[in-house]
Amino acid sequence: MISSDKTAPSIRDHPKALCVVTHHKTGTVWMRSVFSAIADAFGIPFASAQDPASAASIAKQLDTGPAILVVLNGVIPRLLADDPDIRFIHMIRDPRDVLLSGLQYHLSHVPRRNSPETSIHAPRSEFGGLTYQQKLRSIPTNDARLRFEMIRRHNTTVRQMLNWDYSDPRTTEWRYEDMMLDRDCARFASAMQAIGYRPDKCKTMCRTFLEKSIFDQTGRSVGADEHVKSGCIRRWETELPATFKTRYEEKYGHALRALGYETDGGWAERAKPSM
Repeated sequence: MISSDKTAPSIRDHPKALCVVTHHKTGTVWMRSVFSAIADAFGIPFASAQDPASAASIAKQLDTGPAILVVLNGVIPRLLADDPDIRFIHMIRDPRDVLLSGLQYHLSHVPRRNSPETSIHAPRSEFGGLTYQQKLRSIPTNDARLRFEMIRRHNTTVRQMLNWDYSDPRTTEWRYEDMMLDRDCARFASAMQAIGYRPDKCKTMCRTFLEKSIFDQTGRSVGADEHVKSGCIRRWETELPATFKTRYEEKYGHALRALGYETDGGWAERAKPSM
């Protein structure tokens, strides 16, 4: 079970840098949209901490003033990991919904310039020259496609979420599901204040968060990007086939419990019937 018992060290009236860390299909585009707009509003640099070409400029930014950075795969560069003055926001999502969202995305993704998902369009010898997407599309049934996705791209994302250091006092932990229900911005505002932003900056940040999030009665927040196909929470209850829920528990039940999404292995039997 993830523990939130940690005491953050004292900081100035704003963090030296804020690094927003997500994993594949855990709100990456949403958070990038929110925090890039915040950086624009404050007139401070915004960059991907994973881009090697940005390493030198990021190092300079950390020495000269505040910046907002993003990490999209849960793996923090050493430059940031060793700096006690960096603050992190880390967001995870129910792995079962990550699986459904990932499969949907990999089936429908259209290659674009500078897309972070170019690898799914690269021919692979293991698939007889097909790309990952082509291989997925060649699989005849939804159940079989789910199995294929589960042991490949999905497995990587689950391992990244499990390998994160949840005891780091520099980090504010968010769940995708909680943030999509944060219509009054209370959770977001509390986090920004705890991280060290002054009240006037927090007000601007909250306004941006609400502008870049779309909430409805189902608790969905799709952000301001066509990349997001569905932001609904607990999709797995009705979209995962009943037999597949049992299969998922066998392979990833330990992850659901470690991440705090389930307390035991009986969820597959208790879940609502699939559509």
